[in-house]
Amino acid sequence: MTNKAATVVVPVEMGKRGRVAIQLVDQRQYLSAELAEGEPKALGVGSSVVIVHVDGAVAQVTHLDPELA
Repeated sequence: MTNKAATVVVPVEMGKRGRVAIQLVDQRQYLSAELAEGEPKALGVGSSVVIVHVDGAVAQVTHLDPELA
C-alpha cells in the first residue's frame, strides 16, 4: 500500500495516531496512521495524504501535494 493516496478521517498529529481511508477497487479500507518522519505539521480531517510506509496495520503518512492528487 505504499505510495497510495489516502484521506484523513481522524486527525493525525505529532505523537498521536489518527486514521486514514484508502479506496481499494470497490472497497474502502481504514488504517491507523501516524506522521511520517520529517512531516512537520498535523494533518486534519479531509487532508489528502500519501502512504510512505506501512508497519503492521499502521501507515506512515505525509501530505499529498494538491498538484499531484
